[in-house]
Amino acid sequence: MQINRQVFARYLAGDAIPRHRNLQKIVRFFGVTEAELFARASPGKTQAPQKKDGAGNGPLAAFLKPLREGPVPTIASGIYFANFAYFAGAEPGIVRSLITVHRHGNLTTFRRLTGASEKSGSWWSRFAGDHRGVVVQRQFGLYFMAVDQSRSQAPSMLVVNWLTGVDNLLGGHASILTPIGPTVTAVVLNRAPSGMRQRRALEFCHAYSFDDAEITPAIVDALTEQCRALHLMVRPLDLTVRPVTVAG
Repeated sequence: MQINRQVFARYLAGDAIPRHRNLQKIVRFFGVTEAELFARASPGKTQAPQKKDGAGNGPLAAFLKPLREGPVPTIASGIYFANFAYFAGAEPGIVRSLITVHRHGNLTTFRRLTGASEKSGSWWSRFAGDHRGVVVQRQFGLYFMAVDQSRSQAPSMLVVNWLTGVDNLLGGHASILTPIGPTVTAVVLNRAPSGMRQRRALEFCHAYSFDDAEITPAIVDALTEQCRALHLMVRPLDLTVRPVTVAG
């Protein structure tokens, strides 16, 4: 839940009441309402466990089971940059997000932050998002499936593969929500430099041009190639009727 241990211990001891932000984290984690969290059992009685659609039972458990039991994703815990291609004007650009990956046994989770270090009201802040979800590996790649925890509550998914001939880069496409609506675009992931802290990494999450010195040539080349691949994937089908030539 990313709540300080000492603070949480005070909650358990009854020495403090969670503020709204931490309270929302707690009720979401345990799958209860605020009323249930603060409910007091009747004297001499214990509260019967209630069946909930949480991680332990119900449809959600059935959904989570293959995520926990499937192949372990081939991506290590750590900090990564997600570089998205965008075409807001005459020249294409790159929007960079921060991804933190965590391994919990067979389950791999992640958090993707976009525009978190920008001032409210700026053009770049319109891309702000806090996506949290799971990483699943299947035959066709790594799937980063998440829901934006900010006001939009929009789902998103990145589908990427390790790129051949390029060290530590993943490339593919992303289904995301932009200021003008849902879209599909190319994306390339690269790991942040060793030892870089999250606060420092957030400072590099901005909108860039393709020729910006901050973006390495390897990322530009990989993102350009992913744009080409995506264009081939979504090009219209040719349904025109052609005459058939019969041999002989």
